[in-house]
Amino acid sequence: MFPRPGDRVRIDVVDTFSGCCRTVWETAGWEYQMGANLNWGASDQELVFNDVDTVSWEPQIVVLNIESGSFRRIPGASVYHVSPDGRFALSADAGAMRRTQGGYGVVLPDECVRCNRGASADDGIYLTDLSSGHRKLLISIAEVAERVLPPERRAEYARSEVYGFHTKWSPTGDRLMFSLRHFPDSGGRMFRMMAHDFSSLRYDVFTMRPDASELFVAIPASEWEKHGHHTNWTPDGRSLTMNLNIDRKRMRLCMCGYDGSGLHAIGDYTGSGHPSFLRNGRYGITECYLHEREFVADDESAPSF
Repeated sequence: MFPRPGDRVRIDVVDTFSGCCRTVWETAGWEYQMGANLNWGASDQELVFNDVDTVSWEPQIVVLNIESGSFRRIPGASVYHVSPDGRFALSADAGAMRRTQGGYGVVLPDECVRCNRGASADDGIYLTDLSSGHRKLLISIAEVAERVLPPERRAEYARSEVYGFHTKWSPTGDRLMFSLRHFPDSGGRMFRMMAHDFSSLRYDVFTMRPDASELFVAIPASEWEKHGHHTNWTPDGRSLTMNLNIDRKRMRLCMCGYDGSGLHAIGDYTGSGHPSFLRNGRYGITECYLHEREFVADDESAPSF
């Protein structure tokens, strides 16, 4: 069952030494996969997460000190990922994420969710200073398209609904990764496009500096069409990894530079789950899905490997 506008969940903190669990907040700014997009802030006492004002139906960031209970709200802002130094929150429009896929943003009444018909000049990727509360549109969808997409792709965006989705800081804090998703213009009638018509949803992944310079198309829709998922940074912040059916034979664990260069499969490893790597880049870990029968045990348990 999908969460409804105004539904609240608890945010609990567990002391790993004592095992004590206590509730520190109840939030209406959550969905069923990423919850309230909980991030640690500038210290181990600070949590940063989403909430929603259920009177104005405006998303907001909450910065909470879990020891003192003190907090501050940043109205109109949302968080997907906090910078490694805890100073800045990065996010697309959390309310509109549900247009392409449920589970990752916040749930607002349908009539309160913006509709982007074409490459919007007033929506895109947002940066919020968690100390001052200042929020700015770091780069618009229109600017992204104009700067790095060829004419035929810009025309595709113009006849589509286009929304921001994943936004991730590099581990080194000096680059950002974000994805834009689009599907044929429905006039704002569509929600959770992935569940309704998966094949019509297209993805582009971009990287840039935190000042919006050095913008690159890292993984274009032409690669995603081969089927893939779960793009992430390598620990050194210089490359991206993803699961991709790069040779159209089977899913592989792949890598490319932040500028899209050198896309290749990493060895003969099967791509699955949510891969991550140790800081030295030598070892990685991931898990698999229940439909991947070559890995699933007879009792239908799915291992990590």
